[in-house]
Amino acid sequence: MRLRTAELRWLFLATLLGFFVTPAQVANAQEQSPSPTPMASPTPMASPAPMASPAPMASPAPIPSPTPIVQPQVTEPLYTNYRGVSIGMGIEEARAKLGAPKSKGKRQDFFVFSDHESAQIFYLEGRVSAISVDYVAAMSEAPTPMEVFGMEVTPRKNGSVYKLVRYRKAGYWVAYNRTSGKSPIVSITMRKIR
Repeated sequence: MRLRTAELRWLFLATLLGFFVTPAQVANAQEQSPSPTPMASPTPMASPAPMASPAPMASPAPIPSPTPIVQPQVTEPLYTNYRGVSIGMGIEEARAKLGAPKSKGKRQDFFVFSDHESAQIFYLEGRVSAISVDYVAAMSEAPTPMEVFGMEVTPRKNGSVYKLVRYRKAGYWVAYNRTSGKSPIVSITMRKIR
């Protein structure tokens, strides 16, 4: 259980900071990076030969730019609260809606609703400033990107999904992150824009 809690905290912090790299992605990057070429052993230099003019270099082939995917712009967030708790709500009201936290603090509460669902609620100046929800290996319980953003999100080659949308008018952003693998973790984070 300690490992699961540590993983959830790491995922939350990575999501909150706006980036996410799984250990599998690190391993893939290491596998795909070119290995350093060994240096040739020094050979004695012969007398220099007269230099010929260099051959003209061929210009590299142009790299085609990807075609942008046009998706409808959603200006109002669809994901506005978690179990009735929303950004800007008072601490006591949030706790009343979610029940007794597993871990309670002045700046953060940690709730565990099942083996598959947990949430962290962050407070700033007596109000909810961020909400992070994790669904572990419970894909049927986790909202889909369509339910969160009103649009599909194309998975990466490894099956992971990440999208962050800033709703300036509403005053917060929403991030959706799903790890790859047979037992993915879905993290949905809402955070007040400062």
